[in-house]
Amino acid sequence: MITSLQKRWRFVLLTASVVLIFMLSTLATHQPSATPEVVQPAPHQQRQSTTAAPAKAEPLAAIPLKKIERTKSSPTTAELFKPKSWYVAPPPPPPAPPPPPTAPPLPFEFLGKVENPDGTFTIFLSGHDRVYLIKGGETIDGMYHVDGIKDGQLVLTYLPLQIQQFMTLGDAP
Repeated sequence: MITSLQKRWRFVLLTASVVLIFMLSTLATHQPSATPEVVQPAPHQQRQSTTAAPAKAEPLAAIPLKKIERTKSSPTTAELFKPKSWYVAPPPPPPAPPPPPTAPPLPFEFLGKVENPDGTFTIFLSGHDRVYLIKGGETIDGMYHVDGIKDGQLVLTYLPLQIQQFMTLGDAP
């Protein structure tokens, strides 16, 4: 009795022998020649006719590999795997605001003061090569307004900026 294992082995051997015979028959009918033949496409007129016998084509000329130039790769292709940083620096802080405007230093020098009979004072100042006799409420050269005397100081307002300035009233020499 033939077991199932023996049946399988017979089938495998039979299939292998059929394949081997097919391969040998294919090799026997197709013998490669020593020089390979290159088939060129037929001209346009011959391609249309299906009854024409194929003509033997001439071999193609060999490609001169020494004349083919290799293109140089650009720097960007050479650095394909270079790490890239996506960090964007924050914008610079805005500039500091300019300092508030200030009045120029007082161009006057205290010379002395005189008390009037009505209790007001006349103050003598020098500046710009002139001597000024001023009382409270007057304007000097359109730039300074005399506000009065407070705690031993002359109070002047710089008119373009409306800034108060103080001048110490001392004893005249």
